[in-house]
Amino acid sequence: MKFLSWNCRGLGNPSAVRALKKILRSYCPDLVFLMETRLKENDPKTKFNLLYGPLSNLYMIDCTMNKGHRAGGLAILWNDVLKVDILNSNKMFIGLYITACNLNISWYSTGFYGYPYTSKKHLTCQAIRDINQTRIDSNWLIFGDFNLMLNSCEKLGGNIVGFHLTKLFNDTLNGCDLTDLGYYGDKYTWANNQIDHIHIKERIDRFCATSNWICTFPKYINKHLLRYSSDHNPILLEFSEDSHNRANLHKPKIQRFEHIWAQDQESYQIVKEAWEHSNDNSLMKLDFTLSQIAKWGKAKYGHIPNKIKEHQDLLCKLKNDIPTSNNILKIKETEKMLDDLKHEEVWWAQRAKVHWLRQGDTNTKYFHLKANQRRRKNTIHPIQDPSGSIWKDSDHIQTTFLSYFNNIFTSKNPNIRIDMLDVVKKQNITS
Repeated sequence: MKFLSWNCRGLGNPSAVRALKKILRSYCPDLVFLMETRLKENDPKTKFNLLYGPLSNLYMIDCTMNKGHRAGGLAILWNDVLKVDILNSNKMFIGLYITACNLNISWYSTGFYGYPYTSKKHLTCQAIRDINQTRIDSNWLIFGDFNLMLNSCEKLGGNIVGFHLTKLFNDTLNGCDLTDLGYYGDKYTWANNQIDHIHIKERIDRFCATSNWICTFPKYINKHLLRYSSDHNPILLEFSEDSHNRANLHKPKIQRFEHIWAQDQESYQIVKEAWEHSNDNSLMKLDFTLSQIAKWGKAKYGHIPNKIKEHQDLLCKLKNDIPTSNNILKIKETEKMLDDLKHEEVWWAQRAKVHWLRQGDTNTKYFHLKANQRRRKNTIHPIQDPSGSIWKDSDHIQTTFLSYFNNIFTSKNPNIRIDMLDVVKKQNITS
């Protein structure tokens, strides 16, 4: 699934239309959100300028007229892979309820355009909070030109970013359970196209999503595309419900010591027996001990989230059956097992690498989100080799790494000049 967002700064001239068509042809998005179209729906050239290929569906908010000049204007385009219901809209946003027909998954989305003037930027945050109050689904994706930054690092040049605005924006996102989805490519999405000391760049276009949306689509990449025709970069979000990289499905799993094992008294005896059983060196003893306790842990605990789901499915089945004394007993036993979420929390907390939260807090969803974010951060998507070629598949990425480090750590057999050794102070070594 691909969503594109772009502040195009006017689609009334041929060069801007050509730029849009080139973007659509190159990246084939399923949905496109455009801001500052400066078009009206009844203009004869509107549909010709906007509709392209499979993007055959269009919803528009007309631009406004100010002293003879056009300003604003929003548009949403989508293909038939998506079923899109327009729920509400105004000159700042378009609210959508989207269903992916091939996945049968639905979520709420908002194409958003924030106030460009500093005096009104606090109203942008208020608008986000208002949308959050009225949204109809916990799966929420919001995107567009917010005209706000999260911190001072998202601006280059010009005046210092106002702390009160960055704090207000951060507080608004946190209060609405929204997470910025990061980016690949150039950090900044807008530039004033000036030179030298008056050149300014900012990151004001972004995708944000709730934790439920991220859990539904844990595999996503937000790309800042090349900026041309407009002073804004188009931004492209590619996302999938599949949380695993298919290229790495057959890679051997890392064997790690699980923290939940240490909470079981039986684990100490397993470690003791395994360590005393082996007469090899320490490295071999550690390897053997880990393999033995891993076998024990897998047999006793298994894959914790899968085990939780199995018990949930069993409980659902038991409650759908006609109640009997045996059935009620099994329900109580299953509920007792599900009541203790400690193992699941510790399992996810270890993968999230979050050490400042104490075990025992019911924050499994938080740990799950952090673990997915960490996995994405550690995943290398593209890599460029010394010749300038870009590789995306895991085999070429691995080969490029090996070649690079083999090259820098391979001796060139240099000639060592004897007089260079004279700078080293000689010492007499006596026994």
